[in-house]
Amino acid sequence: MTLAMQDADSGKRLHNLRRRRARERGNITSFFTDIGRFTDTTTLEEYMYYNERHHKILVRLIRLDDEIHELLEDSEYEADLQKCEENIEPDKRAILRTSHKMVSHLSSSTANVTIKHFRRGCGNCDSDC
Repeated sequence: MTLAMQDADSGKRLHNLRRRRARERGNITSFFTDIGRFTDTTTLEEYMYYNERHHKILVRLIRLDDEIHELLEDSEYEADLQKCEENIEPDKRAILRTSHKMVSHLSSSTANVTIKHFRRGCGNCDSDC
């Protein structure tokens, strides 16, 4: 394979990777926006779903960034790296925020649980209650 063909293949691969990254960036922005709309009535299942999906997309996005960086010229590398870091930091904070909300949600739901105390000889437990 000639050098020109390799450059053309690299250029095509870089173009495709950038398109995939743009699509993933759109997906993560959508999840970021949805998470921002959560309220006190948002269920734990919704928090878990969005947190897991957001995390998976972020991992894919970081992998795409790394693949792109391998193909970039030195002159483009630094600018692209800076842009990626600026984009990824808010996403990491959103994941931490939803994780915190899930813990808060769990804490408040377990605070509402009541434990029945059985009297001695009730037959429902083995302890001397």
